[in-house]
Amino acid sequence: MERPTLHERLLTNVSADETTSVVLGPGRVSRIREVTMYVTTVGAVTSGQVLLETAADPAFTGTWVVLATINPAATDTAYRASVTGVWLALRARVNTAIGGGTVHVDIVGN
Repeated sequence: MERPTLHERLLTNVSADETTSVVLGPGRVSRIREVTMYVTTVGAVTSGQVLLETAADPAFTGTWVVLATINPAATDTAYRASVTGVWLALRARVNTAIGGGTVHVDIVGN
């Protein structure tokens, strides 16, 4: 089994609406073809939405393309979404505030 070439925590204990992770740019993701985003709830999360997004330019300030959406709503639970493709920039973003708890967001890729 091939080991992931990308494994990074993008967000830790976040809940605020529009919280955006650091951007993983071409040096980190241009050779990655498969990505899985893990969203782990901390506490009794009742609502919220986390997005995995991409753009052609890591410095782009407009609306990024949504690759995956996770709507966590459970206590201490892990969710995942996987995508394949070619990217120049990836980030995670809390699109709707996380209610009742917080989340961690990790990304793994090959």
